[in-house]
Amino acid sequence: MFILAADVIFVIMLPQLSAVLFISCANTYGAISGYFIGLLLRLGAGEPYLSLPAILHYPGFSSDMGQLFPFRTFSMLCSFLSIILISKTAEWIFTNCGLSEKFDILKCFSCHTNTAKSTTCATNGFINEESVGLRSECSNGCAKMEKMNLKSDAGLLTQDTDIWGTNL
Repeated sequence: MFILAADVIFVIMLPQLSAVLFISCANTYGAISGYFIGLLLRLGAGEPYLSLPAILHYPGFSSDMGQLFPFRTFSMLCSFLSIILISKTAEWIFTNCGLSEKFDILKCFSCHTNTAKSTTCATNGFINEESVGLRSECSNGCAKMEKMNLKSDAGLLTQDTDIWGTNL
């Protein structure tokens, strides 16, 4: 079982973690596709511990010795590359092709204003909240100017509070 756990970590989790930490264009669309591509390539190579036959015969496959090709590394690299390629493609489609925000079902490229009257900008699967009255920009070029009245209204954030309303 330890071998299977190591395979899951190496083939699926390592590309996800590396992409989130080091690739700025990585988003949820790429992460989901990378997960399934890595899983498909890894399980397609077969697993004798689970009695899964090899569906994908990589170069050097032997019916006696099994897979001689470094299929785990290949699966990991394909997963990592698909995260990057699908993320860049999704970003390009939503920003340059003018695809409507209503088709962004994972909310990676949409900008909107929430009820706390602060501008929320969802980019790359993360949500960044800006204080009231500031210009917020997503990496996809979506920008909004929110000019709010900064009167001493109890429901509004002021410059002396953080996004949760706590005094600084």
